Amino acid sequence: MTTPQTASDKARSLLATPGAVTLLRGHGVARVYTVIGRTGTYRTTEATCDCPRGLNGLGCYHCEAIRLHHAGEPLAAPAPVADVWALLPAVDDDLEVPTPQADEALTVGQAAARLGGLKPDTIRRYLAAGKLARLDGGVSAASVAAYAEAREANITRTRFRKTTPAPSAATQAKPRAFFAPADMPAVEEIEAEAIAFDEAADSYRAGDRGKNRARKLLDKVPAGQYGRARIEWVPSNTNRADLDAIAAIFKAYDLGPVPMKRDRDSLKVTIAAAPAVQLRAA
Repeated sequence: MTTPQTASDKARSLLATPGAVTLLRGHGVARVYTVIGRTGTYRTTEATCDCPRGLNGLGCYHCEAIRLHHAGEPLAAPAPVADVWALLPAVDDDLEVPTPQADEALTVGQAAARLGGLKPDTIRRYLAAGKLARLDGGVSAASVAAYAEAREANITRTRFRKTTPAPSAATQAKPRAFFAPADMPAVEEIEAEAIAFDEAADSYRAGDRGKNRARKLLDKVPAGQYGRARIEWVPSNTNRADLDAIAAIFKAYDLGPVPMKRDRDSLKVTIAAAPAVQLRAA
């Protein structure tokens, strides 16, 4: 195999390796992936990675792979971890890792500005609590960036929790508005409409049964002309909620089960047999 030369080449080769990149948690650009490399397993986002290059504050092709995936590049099918190592391209994760760059020391005021205008006293409290790191009498710029990223993830999680209804049993459907007693139609009118509904429902069910029988064959027929019949497969204009994706989001943000809503009660009409007509003997 030819070793990829550019970060994009390496990233595409990684995406094409079954099981090398899998979604761990999260939603949108904040998604976190598990990336299996030749020298370890890493947690990777579009901008951060705990591989040797990522820990040194340098770009890595793991992050490039995630950016390409978010831009539309597909992930390869899952595979057992034991098989991934044999399938990985001949690319070392820590290839050509240069000497780590020196971290930049910020003043308390600069750190406060980078964190959205926090008060200097808040920065000092964060330093004392270990949320931010000290460097050369100032504040480590790397620790400020890491704290900002973690804070953004927490804000996103909190927004989901605030805007999502508390998980509960399926909620009841909106009640139907029935006629008031004074507005009720005559019994004969209700009976006539119910009979018409029942007859139409019978026709609909018969049509459904006929369509279902035909589809057992037609669903396996490719598009084409078959005698007088032309078969086409037309893209649907109907969009449905992806419940699997919604459930994954709820699980990633610990929101509990997906809220469900009961459908309205279904109308059921039963028509009694007509009374027998008694004929008098002539």
